[in-house]
Amino acid sequence: MSKHKSQRDDLSAVRRTASSRPAETHSAAGSAAGFTYQFGRAIWWLATKPGSFSVAIETLDDVFVESADGSAVLEQDKYSTRDIGQHVSDRAVALWKTLANWLGMFAGGNRDYACLLVTNRPVPSDSLIRRISDTHAQDAVNAVVAELREIAAQPTETIRPYAEAVRSAPRDVLATLVLAIRLASSDSANTEWEGLREEALDALHVPSSLHAHGPSLLDEVLGWLVDCCMQAWRRGVPAKITSQAFNNAFHRAIDRRRRQYSRERPPAKVPLTAEDLKGQATSTYVKQLDLIHAQQNELDNAICDCLRYGKEVLRLTNTGEYTGQDWKAFEDELEQRWERIFARLQRLNASEEESQRGYRTFHETTDDYRARLQGQETDHQYFSAGAYHRLADQLDVGWHPRFRELLTDGGRDGSEI
Repeated sequence: MSKHKSQRDDLSAVRRTASSRPAETHSAAGSAAGFTYQFGRAIWWLATKPGSFSVAIETLDDVFVESADGSAVLEQDKYSTRDIGQHVSDRAVALWKTLANWLGMFAGGNRDYACLLVTNRPVPSDSLIRRISDTHAQDAVNAVVAELREIAAQPTETIRPYAEAVRSAPRDVLATLVLAIRLASSDSANTEWEGLREEALDALHVPSSLHAHGPSLLDEVLGWLVDCCMQAWRRGVPAKITSQAFNNAFHRAIDRRRRQYSRERPPAKVPLTAEDLKGQATSTYVKQLDLIHAQQNELDNAICDCLRYGKEVLRLTNTGEYTGQDWKAFEDELEQRWERIFARLQRLNASEEESQRGYRTFHETTDDYRARLQGQETDHQYFSAGAYHRLADQLDVGWHPRFRELLTDGGRDGSEI
C-alpha cells in the first residue's frame, strides 16, 4: 500500500467518525471565495518557494506542498469574506476539524509533515491556535496537549466528532502534531488575497518593460493553474503542479505579453489621421507606384502601410526592445531579398512592357510576406510592406526597371509616369 493511500484511508476513517455532525451552512459566495483562495495560496507557494517541489490542491489537504527531498507541508486555508467573527476560535468547528484531519495523517505513521493553518482574519494572541503555533519547548507542548484534551473531554456538540479523534489520539502523536503546527493570520503574515498577489509578483521578477502588466500576467497563470487542476480531477488523478511547470507557464505568459506589446500591432490598432495622410500622394514611394500604373486602392494601401510602419517603428523603439541596429538589420534583409527578386524578374520577363515587369516585382516583393525582426517572424503583412515602401521612398528599392533613372533629377518631372 502506498504512503498516500494509507493517509487517505486514515483521513477517511476520521471523516466517517464525524459523519453524524450537523450540516454546516456557508453562503455560495463564501464557499467560492474559499475555494478560489486555495488557488491563490498555490500560486503564492509556486512563486515564492525556491528549489524543486510540487504543489497539489485538494490532495491530502487544501494545499499540499512537497519538496524534492521528501519534506512536505499540509496547509489548511480558512478564508472569510466577512470582517467579523473568528474562524479558528478555541472551540470553532474549523479548528477542530483541521486538528482531526491532521491527526489522521499523523496516525498513519507519517509524522514528518509541517502543518500550516492559514486565515485571512486576525487571530487573538491568547487563542488556542496561537498558543499551539508558538509552542516549541517540551514544557509548552505538554501544557498545550493537556489543554486540548481538557477541551476534548467536554466538547460542544458541533465539535464532538472531531474532539473525540483528538481525545483518543496517543499522546506522542498529539505532541508531534502540536510541534508541527504553525499559524499564518492577517495580523502576523500577508494572508489577504491582494497581499498574496503582491508577494507573488515581487518574487517572480516581472521584466521592467512589462511591470504594469504584472497583475494580468498573474491572472493568466492562475487560469492555467485552474485548467491543470480541472483536467487532473476529470481524470481522477491528484491535481499536482511542479515548480518547473509553473515557471515554464509563467515565462510563456511573459513571452506572449512581450510579443503583444513589443511586436507590431494589428493595422486596426494603428490609427491614421487626416494630418498623417496629408502630402503622402506626392511622396517618392507613391510615384514609384505610379510608374507601374498601380490602381488607386493599391496606392491607398501603400500609403497606410508606410505610415503605420513608421508609427510602429517609433513606438517599438521607445519600448527599449529595439535599437537602430535592429531596424538596420531588418531593412537590410528586406533590401537583399528585393535585389534577388528584382534581378530574377527582369531577366525572366525581359520581353514584357517595363511597367508590367515593375508591377510583377512590386507584388512578388510585398504580397503576403512577413520579414523577421530580431530573429522572429513579424505578425502582420503591412509591416514588411510598409518597410518596403519606406525603402522605395529613399530609392533603395524600386519596382519599375528604370526607377532610379526616372525618379532622380532627370526624371522627376513625371514625364514618363
